[in-house]
Amino acid sequence: MTGIWMNKGDGWELERIVGYLDRISTHALTIDLISLNVYEVNGVQVALPQRVTPDLNSSSTLATPERESFITTREGLTDGPDVFRASFADIVGESRKTFEDLTAWALQISSLPNVRLFTFSGIEGKRFTLLPRIMPDSAGLVTIWNDEQRPSISVWRSVFDRLAPESIESVERAIAPTKFGQGNTVKNITAEVLETLKAAYEEAARK
Repeated sequence: MTGIWMNKGDGWELERIVGYLDRISTHALTIDLISLNVYEVNGVQVALPQRVTPDLNSSSTLATPERESFITTREGLTDGPDVFRASFADIVGESRKTFEDLTAWALQISSLPNVRLFTFSGIEGKRFTLLPRIMPDSAGLVTIWNDEQRPSISVWRSVFDRLAPESIESVERAIAPTKFGQGNTVKNITAEVLETLKAAYEEAARK
């Protein structure tokens, strides 16, 4: 997996290139395009990484005024888990249970000192993220995803290095064989994974 970071508003040409490479690739290559957006919620600035999925059915993914307006009006950051919870209200089965477990876990994390919980609503209402952020840095050890009704967690190694270094070894063991990298995605979300990540937030909240 290759990750590419870009600033919001600067990456439309790059998005088109990534879409083209993904369309013609015949090998097991996955390219994640990630934008970094900064929002202010109740006086707190929150830096939010978000995956960008190119439109592979379009001949061009370059920005237009209509597209810019659409994205601006449909994206949003809110306090708490309510919007995230509503995003999986119609899901049933094992995925629903996973989403409920993740939301309950995030609420536990938000009760720690200096931790606030946000929800981000993505483009076209297809992606929602639940964000337990450590204040005043507004830094998250993890991002919880509802990516087109699929639950997952992204881990952010640089934040662990800075705020929860003592938890790195235990998290590496818990998420294996997933590599503990910058934004790597954990799809096998077990009770052990959640407990280990909770301990990491507890470590970070003590700093």
